[in-house]
Amino acid sequence: MPLDTTLRRPTPLPLKAVPRLLRTARHDMVPALNVLFEATGSPARMHVPGVVDLVLVDRPQDVEQIFLRKQDVYVKGEEYDVPALGLRRGLVTSRGERWKRDRAMLNPLFARRHLEAFTNSMVNQANTMLDGWASHPDGARIDVAHGMMVVALQIAAETMFGTHLSDDEVTTVGEGLTQALEDMLRVGNSPMTWLLQALPGMNMASAASAHWRSRRIASRLRELDAMITKRIEQRAADSNDQPTDFLGLVLAAQDHATGQRLSRAEVLEQSATFLAAGHETTATAMAWLWHLLSQNPDARTRMLDEVDTVLQGRPPAYDDFDGLPWTKACFSEAMRMHPPVYLSMRRAAADDDLNGYRITRGTIVVVLTHRLHRNPDFWPDPERFDPTRFLPGAVDRPKAAYAPFGGGRRICIGSQFAMLEATMIAATTSQRFVLDAAPGHRVVEEGFTTLRPKGGLPMVIRQRT
Repeated sequence: MPLDTTLRRPTPLPLKAVPRLLRTARHDMVPALNVLFEATGSPARMHVPGVVDLVLVDRPQDVEQIFLRKQDVYVKGEEYDVPALGLRRGLVTSRGERWKRDRAMLNPLFARRHLEAFTNSMVNQANTMLDGWASHPDGARIDVAHGMMVVALQIAAETMFGTHLSDDEVTTVGEGLTQALEDMLRVGNSPMTWLLQALPGMNMASAASAHWRSRRIASRLRELDAMITKRIEQRAADSNDQPTDFLGLVLAAQDHATGQRLSRAEVLEQSATFLAAGHETTATAMAWLWHLLSQNPDARTRMLDEVDTVLQGRPPAYDDFDGLPWTKACFSEAMRMHPPVYLSMRRAAADDDLNGYRITRGTIVVVLTHRLHRNPDFWPDPERFDPTRFLPGAVDRPKAAYAPFGGGRRICIGSQFAMLEATMIAATTSQRFVLDAAPGHRVVEEGFTTLRPKGGLPMVIRQRT
């Protein structure tokens, strides 16, 4: 059926306001996008003729159509060639038949039997971090955001490669990834990238590659590539028929239709994606969890009581996952208020009626998860930390009102891994420490690669007795 051409387009941002928006976005995306909505309403639109046409949505009905009902119309497009600078062509950035094949091959890696086997690694790495904390006196300040980043990176490395990173490797890999991802975002936010891709003979990939930061990204990732390649070759030479880590599982994965396995280059891309995207998002969400609990002592006390009652002093195990509903609800609420992946992009592969608004083919549609999760029509008192929203039997709401992992076929493949990891870290930490806000430090959001606490998250630690 032809699209009704009388449908209105979303209101565009006045052209004169675009430079200010772009300048703001170079430093922090969240306030820039909020300004856009305040100027145009929802859905919002930013249109620069011949360069870019963006429509930004924050309503559950729109998100449901984009992620679920018409996910064949709203697909990942050329704009993902920019994050591919830092994440390669792994599951996050690949498209079309390549993505379909890889997703089908890698889905079984996240089956329950594998997640259960990784639980010990999660708990052991958390305790290693906490042993370091225990060397400090009560009342000491630590950067919890950095601590969560290190422990999530160690968990990613151990579950991916079956290895523990040295302090030097943590520094090399962690800082290299962080800097590469920051450069990647600056390439994507650069007006020059968007202007270049609109020129004849250019596309987003060539425009991104022309940016001087793309060469710095490649340089920063060489050591990471070398480390991963070394482990790939070691594992490929291993005759173990029953791999116990992700790398072994990735090497053994087969295309059901052809029997083919991933090439070494493809294994490198998927491994780098798991390592980079997997640790960054979980670590950021965990940092927000500790901050919110410090601001809500009743919720924190309830979590400590749940952990003490269920675990009785023993380390948490996989079977405890469903027995810690309040702990899981606290983490889910933290991701509602501060979703690490605060926006997701899709490109319209055809004209569409988006709940009364005309979307033309080629339009980039941006789901603003940060605003979606604070929509007062579906989240009463949205600025309040309220984990009861996620307890069994909570008030029904549209499924698409909550999308920290995306949705549809392209929902994050590691979502259950992340929920398990966060619950294990939260429970293990709660057995040993209480974290309080650092006096005098103001915590604010910074919308960059992920939605992180700006300048880190210093907190005061106290050992539990």
